[in-house]
Amino acid sequence: MWHNRTNQIFTYHGEIYADKAGYYIYLPFFLNYRADINALPSDIEKKTGLGFKIDEGKIITKYTAGVAILQIPFYLLSEFLFLVRPTGYAGFSLYHHKAIAFSGLFYSWIGFWFLFRFMRYYFEDKISFMIILSVMLATNTLYYCTKESNFSHIYSFFLISVYLFLLKKTDFIRYTNTKIFFIFLTTTFLIVLIRPTNTVLVFTVFLFLDSNSLTNTLNRIYNFFMALARYWWVSLAAFSIVILPQLLYWKYAYGHFITYSYKNEGFNWFNPHILEFLIAPNNGIFAFSPILVFILLGIAICLRRNYNHGYLLSVFFLIMVYLYSSWWCYSFGCSYGSRNMVDLYPLLSLGLGHFYKSVINQKKVFLITLFFLILFSLINIKMIFNFDMCMYVKNDWDWEAWIKLLL
Repeated sequence: MWHNRTNQIFTYHGEIYADKAGYYIYLPFFLNYRADINALPSDIEKKTGLGFKIDEGKIITKYTAGVAILQIPFYLLSEFLFLVRPTGYAGFSLYHHKAIAFSGLFYSWIGFWFLFRFMRYYFEDKISFMIILSVMLATNTLYYCTKESNFSHIYSFFLISVYLFLLKKTDFIRYTNTKIFFIFLTTTFLIVLIRPTNTVLVFTVFLFLDSNSLTNTLNRIYNFFMALARYWWVSLAAFSIVILPQLLYWKYAYGHFITYSYKNEGFNWFNPHILEFLIAPNNGIFAFSPILVFILLGIAICLRRNYNHGYLLSVFFLIMVYLYSSWWCYSFGCSYGSRNMVDLYPLLSLGLGHFYKSVINQKKVFLITLFFLILFSLINIKMIFNFDMCMYVKNDWDWEAWIKLLL
């Protein structure tokens, strides 16, 4: 945050710019300007990097409102500060930029806290703490906690960490009450709304995590629908808070309650760029987060020992690699590493935990592991400080551009 203190608003370093403005625009447009296009500041869509557009007198953004919903408390704080000392544009002042930046940082810390609590169901405290430090310092999660915390990924990281913890706490909705079920449904709806591809994670975890039989899986489904019937008003409330506003916006913007707002952007299912997604210097996941090697080693250990986690994590990882590498922009544009991986680390960290558990009592192996963990962390931090919001490469395999981040 100290590193970002001199960032200027309405520049590509700003917290409300390009994609980030597309997530945020719901709040000022509907709350500050009462959905009045004429009341907006002149050329605001250009000032904020064309993350949204004005078309036929409407604000059009392809991004869903989930991030904006989570940002509401910080938006209200910036509104209070703006009321005390107004300066700049309403909804787009320096207060709003900094409050939104802090929002991502806040949710990242809460996400790490829930992730720690989830990991404690499987590992002792010191291993759980090592997992948290590893994800925090040695992956691109750190970048999206701090330098670009207004992207959706750190919010998904937070929500998925909460989701995993709640599943374990309630024994997969076997034991629940009104409050917990409301939080669980709201969290689930937000995960799916913010990033629909994370629906794969939601269903995979609910159906198969720690399940050792078809009967167990069917019981989970039964318990969930029984909870829906028992707490139907809770389900309605969660739907009204999270999903209904999005349906109303789509009706306003596109004329239909349900629409695919990404239009011509989609998946090339028969031409995935798997190698580029995995190792290319243009945002390849191993090129920016080599600690993934530890995760894969942990998954391999689970498979060798016939743990349920091994089958779950390996199949899930392969599905998500295929899914992401099939996206039309498999490098995910201006991204530090493949930013969508931040969403998956709460679940994939189970592999990291099993790896640490297998080496922690082997002194020499553990010291080597610790050495590489520190090395990966230092490299990651160095690259983050050198990274200027985008990989400026000649092609996917421009290693020279990647090496410059280390210098």
